[in-house]
Amino acid sequence: MWHRPPSRRFWTWHRWLGLTILLPLVWWTGTALVFALRPIEEIRGRTWSTGRKPEPATLGVPRLPTAESLKNVRSLAIRIVEGHQVLILDRGADQAPEVLNQPDGLPLGAAIPVSWALDAARQDFAGTFEPESVYLFPRQGQGHRVGGAGPDGMERPEEYGGPFPAYAIHLRGWPGMHLYVDGLDGEIRARRTSLWRLYDGAFQLHALDFLPDWAKRVVMALVVVAWVGLGVSGLRLGVAWLRRPAPRRAAAPPLS
Repeated sequence: MWHRPPSRRFWTWHRWLGLTILLPLVWWTGTALVFALRPIEEIRGRTWSTGRKPEPATLGVPRLPTAESLKNVRSLAIRIVEGHQVLILDRGADQAPEVLNQPDGLPLGAAIPVSWALDAARQDFAGTFEPESVYLFPRQGQGHRVGGAGPDGMERPEEYGGPFPAYAIHLRGWPGMHLYVDGLDGEIRARRTSLWRLYDGAFQLHALDFLPDWAKRVVMALVVVAWVGLGVSGLRLGVAWLRRPAPRRAAAPPLS
């Protein structure tokens, strides 16, 4: 039976392995190019911040709660939020904190008042500040609307990875701008825009986050195998090229 020469067979393998590797390279390069379109500061929304720093303040003598109220309290903190001194009782990540106003010790709930959060966001935002809706996300469970218009409840936002409780302030007239304010100290933890969500989607495609971990390992293993096969087949083709017979020269015509 007639067989194709090894160089031809390895050329076919080499070609298909090259095409196999080209697909993930185009995928990763295309998604990575998105990251270079805009500065990272603009993507993270820091260009919308005034850069305001909290003014120094003098702490007053706190009014400690009763011993019964301090039962199971893991930590106690005193903070200044928009000119107000508060005492925060924390009983762990699985329980809601308790915020007490100082120096009278009156309870404010499981987070600072929404008006304080709005004041902090207004002072930080470099633009026209027009809240469309405001949601409070506790440590456990979904968020509920505490201001503006919109659904009464909302699932926890995947675009926010900061601590809870937190306020989500959706602004009107901006490209999907959401400001996330810490519900205990009034700090702006995140600024999310439509541009950030575009980049986040490109990153998830780049990192294959839509696949389970085992599928990612399979893809990477296939790419490695294809690279090795491409190198071996290319080496074999190179050896075959070096061993090719030298071309024959045409005989010189006889001298007359």
